[in-house]
Amino acid sequence: MVKNAYVVILVLIFLGCGSIKVIPVKNDFGSSGKVLNEKEAGVRFYRPSLHVWISYETPSDKINFEEQSESADKVTKKKVISTAIKSYKATFVMLPDFAQEYIIKWRPGIFGSVTPKFTLYEGWNLSGFESTINTGMTAAFTASLQGIATAPISGLGFGPIEKEPTFKGAGIYRMEFDKETKNWKLGPLVFKLEEQTK
Repeated sequence: MVKNAYVVILVLIFLGCGSIKVIPVKNDFGSSGKVLNEKEAGVRFYRPSLHVWISYETPSDKINFEEQSESADKVTKKKVISTAIKSYKATFVMLPDFAQEYIIKWRPGIFGSVTPKFTLYEGWNLSGFESTINTGMTAAFTASLQGIATAPISGLGFGPIEKEPTFKGAGIYRMEFDKETKNWKLGPLVFKLEEQTK
């Protein structure tokens, strides 16, 4: 009888504590985790994925041009020939990785309150987390988020874009990290951009 009473008390304490959870979500893009319905409460976010936007850079009209003269029947004609080499401009951007979706869920308890405070950069990227739970578990919970929050980017380095095996012209490419060289490399093309030339 006494043992059962202790069990009931422990269950009530457990259920009465406030909590914050970060839960992986299952979706149609490859993310695995909990199946959620559309109306389920919580704040969803995605892990960031490094991409590069490669665009064609049109040369200036005032450089890399030369004049040639052609003579035919004593009439001299002049034409302008461009000697400019096609070049590309690369801009690194962070886009959501839809294959890594999460949801933040919290609930206050009888024996503890929850104060959620977090920052979603551009509405999808968890870039800051300062929520507190007054049960003394804040430090442990913050540590569990270190592998989810955005990490600094380092080790960007690859050769000429044209020599990359996956390069297919201007567009948006996913960047992939090479564990052997410890550098990022050009990954698959995810969006093709039309090149505009003069």
